[in-house]
Amino acid sequence: WVLSWMRKVDYARASQPHFVAPVVTTHVILVQQYRYDMSWQQDPTGGTVTSNYGASRGLEIIPTTRLEVGIFPTAYLVHQSMTPDGFGDLSWQVKFRAFSATEGKGDYFVGLFLGGSLPTGTPPNGLGHTVLAPTFAAAKGLGPWDIQSTIGANLPATGTNLLGRAILFNTEVDYKIKGRIWPMLEQNSTFWSGGTFAGKKEVFLTPGLVLGGFPLAERLHLGIGGGMQIAATQFHRYNHRWIFSVRFPF
Repeated sequence: WVLSWMRKVDYARASQPHFVAPVVTTHVILVQQYRYDMSWQQDPTGGTVTSNYGASRGLEIIPTTRLEVGIFPTAYLVHQSMTPDGFGDLSWQVKFRAFSATEGKGDYFVGLFLGGSLPTGTPPNGLGHTVLAPTFAAAKGLGPWDIQSTIGANLPATGTNLLGRAILFNTEVDYKIKGRIWPMLEQNSTFWSGGTFAGKKEVFLTPGLVLGGFPLAERLHLGIGGGMQIAATQFHRYNHRWIFSVRFPF
């Protein structure tokens, strides 16, 4: 059974480009890995810092040649303020590969993703409501350059009058050096309709660097990366968010 599963994984990887996972933006290909991220962010005034251990990353597997399923354990948030520390929400994602071609044959990926979160945490560490997140994803390789982009929405099943609905638009550009070094720049945008942030928009620029993957044992590899989200709009819920990421593809 395991050998049959690994053959499906290899076929899926051989049917799509080999883009590296960005620091913030959802990886726009099917991936099989365990990923653990940590982040440290300042409040809008540049004062107190919130630490996030887990950052809604976790296990991603490829059960069939066109699907990926991700289960992301609850993150643990630590606040340098009177806000209580605690666990966030459990989240998940399913990716469907609609069209793709490998390097030399088109070097692109188009897919439909559906994710969401369950209210396992208590506010402010969790949202307190179930949220669904449909997403359209596309990516294109241009020689050593890769462009990955997603546009989607956060749609609360309940609590819309508080959370509102949000449109999320992310684009990442990276440059491949010797297949192991990936400098990159991302833009991460959120636009709200309704709720507490009705009519507001938030944009971050995220320079980053990813290294890997480096072979560890047979199929297991290691990748590491990091970056910093810098607020580019007057309204922002946080600023100077440092992110450190560890990935174990297998």
